[in-house]
Amino acid sequence: MCKELPSIRDKISVIPSGSIDGFEYYHKTFDKSNFIVLQNGVRPHKNLETTIQALQGISCKLLVVRKMDESQIQLANRLNIKFENVYDLSPEEVKETYRRSDIVCFPSSYEGFGVITIEAQAIGRPVITTNKEPMKSVAGDAALYINNPKDPAQLHDAIIKLINDDKLRENLIKKGLENSRQYRLGSIASKYIDIFSSIEK
Repeated sequence: MCKELPSIRDKISVIPSGSIDGFEYYHKTFDKSNFIVLQNGVRPHKNLETTIQALQGISCKLLVVRKMDESQIQLANRLNIKFENVYDLSPEEVKETYRRSDIVCFPSSYEGFGVITIEAQAIGRPVITTNKEPMKSVAGDAALYINNPKDPAQLHDAIIKLINDDKLRENLIKKGLENSRQYRLGSIASKYIDIFSSIEK
């Protein structure tokens, strides 16, 4: 819109979708010898295969939300990846998967929005996602990015970095909590009120 109508650039306000109320911070002590990597999504563009391959040589459990297909199960078994697959979950059970996790992987090729990032940040989990839109705009500076969501080596290195760098991990959790606040309904409502008030003036 701004490209086609540059004269209205200063008159446009973007209000994010408020959809994470109920996702609250949950502290979990990180244990390098026993941690869980969460991936929510199994469709081709979610690149679960990338995550499975990236976990080779890393001692952890992969928690996959939504039903894996046979080829994904076979890949995980062939690479000796310890995994748990859960699906048909209630909203509260979905929240529990985030609480159980330590790192959330979201190596998606494309998204309409990517609410998984915000849900993870709201609960206090560091996120690894793809360095492209809309993931960049949604996660801001509160995520660790990879450039190629189909490259297991990039994701592997990012996971290792999060495991070994306590300061980075804690910083992403802190920034993620801050970033997620703008997606709560109270914040959304106040932005609408501000816009309506400015119109009245």
